Amino acid sequence: MEAASLTKAHDHARAASIATQTSDTTVAVNEHTRAAGEFSNAAKSTSSVEALRTLKLLEAHHRRLSELLQFPQEEASQPSALANENSPETSYANILTYDQKERRRLAASVHDDDGENPDEVDDEDFVDAREAQGLKSVNTRRKPGKPKCERERRNIVEELYIENASLKEMLDKLSKRLQTFECNSQNSGLALAQSLRLQRPGSPLHSSIGSGTGSSADEVLRKRNRELEEQMALMAKEMAKLEREYVRSQVTVEKYRERWEKLKAGAKARRDREEQTRLDSMEPAQSSR
Repeated sequence: MEAASLTKAHDHARAASIATQTSDTTVAVNEHTRAAGEFSNAAKSTSSVEALRTLKLLEAHHRRLSELLQFPQEEASQPSALANENSPETSYANILTYDQKERRRLAASVHDDDGENPDEVDDEDFVDAREAQGLKSVNTRRKPGKPKCERERRNIVEELYIENASLKEMLDKLSKRLQTFECNSQNSGLALAQSLRLQRPGSPLHSSIGSGTGSSADEVLRKRNRELEEQMALMAKEMAKLEREYVRSQVTVEKYRERWEKLKAGAKARRDREEQTRLDSMEPAQSSR
């Protein structure tokens, strides 16, 4: 799991939350889309099943938030075809016309009951019916349904934000657990490698396991004894060699020490002669005075 993708995803989610609180819908939609993309990238690079499921849920969550925030924009962008019909003058005129035509329709029905020809009904009744249906549709559209939908959307958004927070917390816990598991796995691997290095090829355990011939413990011990004897012989030879080198070094040191003593004695005798010569040369000068 890439930490960079998760960090970017959390940053985009935080920016989307701030944009939603400030009613900046366009920025919120873009940030939710980017957060979903970053969670998708993080899901591609993880190998944990729990982390993959959590990242997929976060991706779907942010895409759903983006779609919900885009939905009110699409409704607001559509032109209102009933703007003129919703004016106060038109509504009042429609109400009066509807009342008058309803009275005429009732009167016509009474005449029909008295035996009159139903064809005498004015054709405007059919127009009245269409206008009445239009009035009913206008009144139906003017019912306070939008605030309810808006409240439902807000509730859904709040629920999704709470779910997003819980998923983020779960993702953080899973990331910490995965990191701890990787550290423990690495430590276990290092300990196993160290134990394999300590298990030398000449050890009895390695011989009994690696040979695969089913040799007994006595044979293994005898083999180990021979190996130790060979090692002791090699060490004895090495010690004898070192002892010879030590004796040779001692002889060389004694030789250089004798030479040093001779040089020191010669230098002392030379200094004495020079001192004596100097004193002898000073005596005639004093006697001449």
